[in-house]
Amino acid sequence: MTVAETDQAASVAFMMRAETHGGAAVEHIETHISHIFLAGAFAWKMKKAVSLDFVDFATLDRRRAACEAELVVNARTARAMYLDVVAINSSNGKLWLGPPTAPVEYLVRMHRFAQEDLLDRMAVAHRLDLQTVREFADAVASLHLAAEVVHPRSAFATTLDDLIANLGHAVPDALRPAFENWREKVVPLARTLAPRLSARARRGAVRHGHGDLHLNNACRFRGEVVLFDAIEFEPRFSHVDVLYDAAFALMDLRHRDEDEAAIVFLGRYLVATRDYADLPALRLFLSTRAAVRALVGVLSPSGQAGAADYLALAADLLAPPRPPWVIAIGGRSGTGKSTLAQALAPGVAAAPDTVVLRTDEIWKCMLGCRPDMTLPADAYRPEVTAAVYRRLARDAGRALKAGASVIVDAAMLKPEQRAIASDIARDNGVAFQGFWLVGSEETLAERIATRGTDASDADPQVMRRQPKIEEVAGWQTLRSDRDRSATLAEARARLALSAPDWSR
Repeated sequence: MTVAETDQAASVAFMMRAETHGGAAVEHIETHISHIFLAGAFAWKMKKAVSLDFVDFATLDRRRAACEAELVVNARTARAMYLDVVAINSSNGKLWLGPPTAPVEYLVRMHRFAQEDLLDRMAVAHRLDLQTVREFADAVASLHLAAEVVHPRSAFATTLDDLIANLGHAVPDALRPAFENWREKVVPLARTLAPRLSARARRGAVRHGHGDLHLNNACRFRGEVVLFDAIEFEPRFSHVDVLYDAAFALMDLRHRDEDEAAIVFLGRYLVATRDYADLPALRLFLSTRAAVRALVGVLSPSGQAGAADYLALAADLLAPPRPPWVIAIGGRSGTGKSTLAQALAPGVAAAPDTVVLRTDEIWKCMLGCRPDMTLPADAYRPEVTAAVYRRLARDAGRALKAGASVIVDAAMLKPEQRAIASDIARDNGVAFQGFWLVGSEETLAERIATRGTDASDADPQVMRRQPKIEEVAGWQTLRSDRDRSATLAEARARLALSAPDWSR
């Protein structure tokens, strides 16, 4: 029900005038609960005077409190973007912006950013590079690791029940078979996983997250990926299991067929949170997020085609994963291990059913550093290296037990390190394939010198000190000093030979 929305007409008209913004042109964006005004260097957000099932902005005091809460909740991830709360004041028929002296409305004032820097727009324009995806995952993981624990129990069952009821009521006849197919899969899975979700909540997994982590609420701002527009008005949307919060971003990437980006996002997020054992819960959460978007589509005037796509994805995400593998990719620095691992992974299985574990990233996380920070030489002492490989083995084992395939991306220059990779497969009773990458030192040095931001600290001098191992018993040797698509094609072909159902 809309309440007194016409009372805001004068304030909206005032904010749409160029004179209000020093002559700058104004762009007006309207959502179901907000008016947003883009003008000059700033963005202004006004809460609509509405009262709905999930939000109540009917009174001026509630809108002021909501603006102040939005400022606080987004300071966690976008402090430099969010500036202050400003009042629209009125006296003698004149409106002006400033501190509240005679307030008739409140707005959140933010620094404006270029719309093409939204991750959503970058994906549409095919500009969503993998480094941006890594930084996106880092930002989400940082939020979740620091977020306040809000409840020792999970409310997911209620969330799912409400979603099923609402979607069942709203879905048109043409989509009812797809809805029923999803419902018949999700209900027993949710029942099976309920004890796991309760255990996660008791361990502190239900935290004050973002609540709306799709690609349209993340952008590049001042050289960094920033999460913004976190939900401040309804705790049941943002006080959730952190995996359910992260699932929105991962589902959004899957829905856009950004399969390699989804693998990269998941690997980077998990190396920080180490939530490998609960990948079955993530599959449930991903499916639920897709069904939520289907409901949004059903309720929008022209969204039924999109709703069908989301319902299909929701069902696909609940399909049993393929039998897991361990695929190890080793070799000297600069041979392209990470590039091959990222590109190969979606062909094994889409996220979250394939996990890439990269020792360069594990190193940084284990030592409490950002993945792009350079470590001092003593961080690579033998005892630290051994600890990194032990952590690799533990986390890979958890992922395998959770039903995911594992791709190990590591130099593995010593026999005992290579043995760890094959032992992971043996101990978990799954198939193993090792790839050993080789190439000329000139090519390797050139790649290292030009690769840009990366978790690896190896420079050409480090590479030249590494042993020149041309082949490893039981592993497939691949030359990587050629076009990378050729290396990828050969790796895929060799895997197909040893796995008849690889292309299912």
